[in-house]
Amino acid sequence: MAQRAFPNPYADYNKSLAEGYFDAAGRLTPEFSQRLTNKIRELLQQMERGVKSADPRDGTGYTGWAVGRIGKSSKIHCLKQR
Repeated sequence: MAQRAFPNPYADYNKSLAEGYFDAAGRLTPEFSQRLTNKIRELLQQMERGVKSADPRDGTGYTGWAVGRIGKSSKIHCLKQR
């Protein structure tokens, strides 16, 4: 292992740990793909709930939400001008 400026708390890459996630052709297994899809869906729902409950005047929130709110606000503004 190379000399580091700070200690790395994570183990070095071990290919054998990833074998359960990929088939022989290197594609994601259906089981793992379904787990990923479910997790993405869950996180999107959580984010949507957070965006809906956020105060639109509060710009101090998480950057991703602030950008989302700005994008939504500008889209609404553009649609109102039509």
